[in-house]
Amino acid sequence: MRRCMSFILSLCMLVSTFTVKLYAEPEIHESKSVKATGARQMEYLTRGAIGAEIDGNVYLTWRLLGSESIETTFNIYCNGELLINVDNTNYTHTGGNKNNTYRIAPVFNGKEGVLSKEVQIVEGHKDSS
Repeated sequence: MRRCMSFILSLCMLVSTFTVKLYAEPEIHESKSVKATGARQMEYLTRGAIGAEIDGNVYLTWRLLGSESIETTFNIYCNGELLINVDNTNYTHTGGNKNNTYRIAPVFNGKEGVLSKEVQIVEGHKDSS
């Protein structure tokens, strides 16, 4: 009986060392330009900036794009004038309101990038605590 159990265990260990391919792996199709440059293919995204008016303030939030450095800062414009430069992807404009117009521009190595479209301001609701 011991020999039989030893044989079965040895067989199980031997079988478990082999990989059995039970399904076909998906084919990955890359364009030659991606292979040649090493660049990865990304979908086209906008800044995605949006704002919410809450209790007499405007909360703004936007995307850091995949092509941008983590060291990118952002200029926030209110009614066409520079309001502030921040080093994150959100900001609360104390005293702001939905009648203001906001636009966001990335800044990297001291150079300002393209301004976003005008930020849509929606009515926000304060979380109940």
